[in-house]
Amino acid sequence: MLELIEIQKIAAQGFTKPFLCTGDDGKSYYAKGQGATASGLIKE
Repeated sequence: MLELIEIQKIAAQGFTKPFLCTGDDGKSYYAKGQGATASGLIKE
């Protein structure tokens, strides 16, 4: 299971204002915040 270990910044684009994060594997990932609705989690 992947664990996010660092939040780098808020993404410049995206309606749900996702965060650019670093995973424990060293790769970058986008994670959506608490403001994302169920349909917003599916989209983008």
